[in-house]
Amino acid sequence: MTDIPRVVVTARRTAGAILVVSALATIVALVLVFAWWFTLAPTIRAVAGPSGSVPSYSVQIPAAVPATPTDPGVALVQQAANDQSTVATIPEGYWVPQLSSKRIGTVDDGKTYTEQDIVDDHLELRSQYPGAVLLWSGDYPTFTLPDLWVTILPSDYHSGPAGANAWCDASGRDKDHCFAKRISSTSRYGHNTEHRR
Repeated sequence: MTDIPRVVVTARRTAGAILVVSALATIVALVLVFAWWFTLAPTIRAVAGPSGSVPSYSVQIPAAVPATPTDPGVALVQQAANDQSTVATIPEGYWVPQLSSKRIGTVDDGKTYTEQDIVDDHLELRSQYPGAVLLWSGDYPTFTLPDLWVTILPSDYHSGPAGANAWCDASGRDKDHCFAKRISSTSRYGHNTEHRR
């Protein structure tokens, strides 16, 4: 029996090594696909139908878990975005109690406000007055200044300013920290703010 040339042996070993590497790569790929399927892919559940019928299927997409922002500027933007749908429930052109309006550098009660101070101010109002929300004045043409973070109470809206100011009177907040404001996302009115006397 003749000896197999060394070149043939080397070629066979190389081919074997390639096959082993390919098999391992295939196994790793399958493991990754199954891991994705069971952890990240939407959950598909059969919904039972009448007896003997083909079941229908519903797809449930896992809800994203929002991260808590550590940057106060990001927190303000995110809060206003979250509250925008609530502000949209106010009938167009109606009046609400405005509890606060601040921007970086606002001086109020001897304090010069930073972004973090504005966040803290809004959260304190939110805890005192359930339903209070944050908006960015630049999104609403009824605000003269376009760069204010404004806290309002949209759950108490009125067709005129008297009702909103009556709420401010009843709440015990002073006239500098609560007054009637008209909210509109489309129209610019001549008179949008009614201060209390």
